[in-house]
Amino acid sequence: MPKNYIIAIDGPAASGKSTVAQKLAKELNITYLSSGSIYRTITKVCLENKITAKNEKVKAILQNCNLSIKEAAVYVDDIDYTEFISLPMTEASVSKYSLLPSVRKKAMELLRDTAKNQSIVMDGRDIGSVVFPDAKHKIYLTATTTTRARRRLNEFVKKNPSENLSLAEMIQEIIERDRMDRTRAISPLIQAKDAISIDNSNLDIEQTIQKIYNHIDTV
Repeated sequence: MPKNYIIAIDGPAASGKSTVAQKLAKELNITYLSSGSIYRTITKVCLENKITAKNEKVKAILQNCNLSIKEAAVYVDDIDYTEFISLPMTEASVSKYSLLPSVRKKAMELLRDTAKNQSIVMDGRDIGSVVFPDAKHKIYLTATTTTRARRRLNEFVKKNPSENLSLAEMIQEIIERDRMDRTRAISPLIQAKDAISIDNSNLDIEQTIQKIYNHIDTV
């Protein structure tokens, strides 16, 4: 494996990308970065400024705010936005903003710049297919719709214990999110041709990571 390398992990919602990528990066002692954190940060900035996803001012605000990444955290004008990007309103709105060409262009520039001089594990939906098409190691994680819905529901209940949401409702949310991700005009969710597909419906985190190790060179 080269001195600096990229492990790109893509896949649909709740396929375990972030959990696996974080643990893998820790084991390899390299940087972890979620592309989703950038999209959520941009979404939060737009919401703070009351700019809708249909407003032409989105492009202007991207030009005026100083986005940077430090130790895997996304900063806006030197303020760490980590604690803001998981807020319910941000989570509910991010898919709308992430469809915008200006937002995706800004995110791609930041992701590529961050990976220039370091080894990194990055997860998202178009990392191996668009952001880093030349990445040596590309993994596509997937799982059944029901499995992914159950995972997402468990996360939701932990964060919102007083809210009532059924598995059936979450399944429909996952189906709709998949539809949006796969049919968007820019950078749709696809498996890169040279990516290794791993279905982890019946695998735990350690088993999934072992599958990845089976397909990459020893560091």
